[in-house]
Amino acid sequence: MDYTKFPIVEVSVALSSKKIKTTCITDFLQVRPSKERGVEDWPDSIKENSNLPEQMKPRNEWVWSIEYERCTNIDDALKNLIAIFSSKNINIC
Repeated sequence: MDYTKFPIVEVSVALSSKKIKTTCITDFLQVRPSKERGVEDWPDSIKENSNLPEQMKPRNEWVWSIEYERCTNIDDALKNLIAIFSSKNINIC
């Protein structure tokens, strides 16, 4: 079987908030993110643009991702994601 023809699949969980800092999300979930960006990390041209619609304004972003090479079944990729976050049944307020 030629595994080089199978795709690389990436699964992600992303949280975005204007008020909750990424460090708070990490502390609550006890999961280190793959990527995070705080409001202060956005370019000044975006932070200072008052004409942007609300959904495009800077916010704190927390992302956990994992890639699966030679993935033959998306269920395999999702099982790991579900296992990591299924015990994290808490409300982030």
